[in-house]
Amino acid sequence: MPGPLIEANWGDTVKVTVINELENNETFIHFHGIRQNYTNQHDGVPSITQCPIAPNESQTYTWVASQYGSSWYLTTSLFKHGKDYGMVFLQDWDHDTVDSILIARILGGNITDAVGEHTVFDYVPGKRYLLRVINVAIQSTFKFFIGGHKFKVISTDFSPIVPYDGEILNVNIGQRYNLIIEADQPINNYWMRSDNQNVCANITQALDTKAIVHYEGAPTGPLTTSGNTYTGACVDEPMASLVPILQLNVGSEIDLEINKNITIAPNGDNPNLFRWYLSGTIFKSQWGDPTLYNIVANGTVPDDSGDLLIEISNEGEWVYMIGLGEYTSGTPLNLVNRPRRDTALMDGLGYLVIAFITDNPGVWLMHCHVGWHTSMGLALQIVEAMDQIPQTVDDPEIISDTCRAWDEYASNRGLIVPDSGV
Repeated sequence: MPGPLIEANWGDTVKVTVINELENNETFIHFHGIRQNYTNQHDGVPSITQCPIAPNESQTYTWVASQYGSSWYLTTSLFKHGKDYGMVFLQDWDHDTVDSILIARILGGNITDAVGEHTVFDYVPGKRYLLRVINVAIQSTFKFFIGGHKFKVISTDFSPIVPYDGEILNVNIGQRYNLIIEADQPINNYWMRSDNQNVCANITQALDTKAIVHYEGAPTGPLTTSGNTYTGACVDEPMASLVPILQLNVGSEIDLEINKNITIAPNGDNPNLFRWYLSGTIFKSQWGDPTLYNIVANGTVPDDSGDLLIEISNEGEWVYMIGLGEYTSGTPLNLVNRPRRDTALMDGLGYLVIAFITDNPGVWLMHCHVGWHTSMGLALQIVEAMDQIPQTVDDPEIISDTCRAWDEYASNRGLIVPDSGV
């Protein structure tokens, strides 16, 4: 980690072959935020579009690049302007190894005098730099900033926006921002910081993680610059700032309105464990029985899909989905050139209205990007134009071969899905 950079131009066909050389684990690759236009089978979501790739097996994913911006494929970067510094990954740390716990907490220190070091970004005074900031965390929301510097935000997720200036950037899980930084400060060294917003969850993690911005000609040595002053908050960037350059307005006629109430309740056997419910049920899928395979092979969805599968006919122009909160039908909606992105923060006791064009037959997963919440069932499937889906699958044998290999491996090992399956 990270894996190799994938760089593509608009219209390029991208092919990625994944070979699972793990001895005891399944795997798959999902390309976050990529528009799989008529390539649903290459979306890489277990239980939804494919079975997991069993050890010693492989699968090739093929799709066409039709967006501008930056993203990552599960654990690394995707796509590649002064100098482009590429991806700046913001990530929580929650995996102390057995030996590090033993050394730090029992033996009381390092076994040698070795210490870590900060990542260094070398800047030339007067130059401008492009940073692609991505939150790949499971749990954490960050405030990102560079001491003493302002930046210009030029895109969010895969949507180029009217540039705006800022000093502190709110980056929630799964979100991407492209920033232009100008090296216009006195020659020195400056902290680049990502501050974990513990106010977003009842989990305490390292608040302040750092890298170094080093100006050419600056001395080496300890940095003493302080962080920016702010009030901790669990917020998105203001919607008024995220104005797409390419203007698209939402149609005012609603073809389908769907209401889903979200509640949580403790596990009956252990009150300290929670499951997340949508319409009174949790999302539960089976790795060996992906929805897409059922549709292609049988023309149906799994029998136990329940309320967590929404079918859309693909005839309407826009679909509105209304989430948790105090929303009423009288709440006015601004339909003019709204922000376009694939990941958004829903406030506690708030609501979120989204709209999308139904022009891409397939099975799509809508889920919470907090890993624990998805694992506990906070997800649903959207099946779009089911009768058109079989024609979009260019090679059904990819799905069936992967599932056949997985079924054999899982049967021999006695494996079961331990959570929601996604």
